[in-house]
Amino acid sequence: MDAVQLGSLSNYRLLLQGGDKAHRLSHFEHGLAGLCAGWTVALVATPVEIIKMRLQMQYASGAERKYRGPIDVARHLIKQYGPLGIWHGLPATMSQRSFFFFLWGSYDVYSEWLRSLRTTPSFPYLAKAGSSGVAEGRPVSEKLVNFLAGGLAANTFWCLCYPVDVVKNRFMTQGDENPIPFRKMFRHVYRTEGLSGFVRGFVPTFIRAFPTNASAIFVWESTVRFLKNEGRQ
Repeated sequence: MDAVQLGSLSNYRLLLQGGDKAHRLSHFEHGLAGLCAGWTVALVATPVEIIKMRLQMQYASGAERKYRGPIDVARHLIKQYGPLGIWHGLPATMSQRSFFFFLWGSYDVYSEWLRSLRTTPSFPYLAKAGSSGVAEGRPVSEKLVNFLAGGLAANTFWCLCYPVDVVKNRFMTQGDENPIPFRKMFRHVYRTEGLSGFVRGFVPTFIRAFPTNASAIFVWESTVRFLKNEGRQ
């Protein structure tokens, strides 16, 4: 999914640049490219996620197995919801992936802020360029900028979208008899679990988000620089 996300993100950025790679996008335009990339990923991710979730729920419950494997889940969904059954839940996935606007918009904001910092000899060892005593400090390494901005952006993303992600998962894993519509699932979660239901499991997700996404974005940005013959700069 990361390959689809990052590949489509690059293409949407280029589209917003009008084909001119020298044109600098605004924070909003970076967010807009992220939004479009999120919707693109949703088209690929929905079938994978709904099949994976149904199998996980089956194995976790310990009840008699309803599905024999991924293909059997796909057959059931198509039989239940028609030819596009494996995309059942696409609106929910697109809603959750819409928050990629904040992921990539904030990534640009954090990157710009980190690039404005200079190293200092005393704690906290970083200060904004132009501050007293740091005019001659070294700028933050671009690789470190990518890593830190990627992790901070991921944490921002999950802080904003986690309740929607919870509702999306509940919607996609519910039974097929009298299913609750996605929009009404918000009310259902609140009625059955209260506000705490929207943040259940948030802490491990938040902790995991920084290192995993920071590493992925670091590798992606480093690879792009290498392919542009900038690897040794």
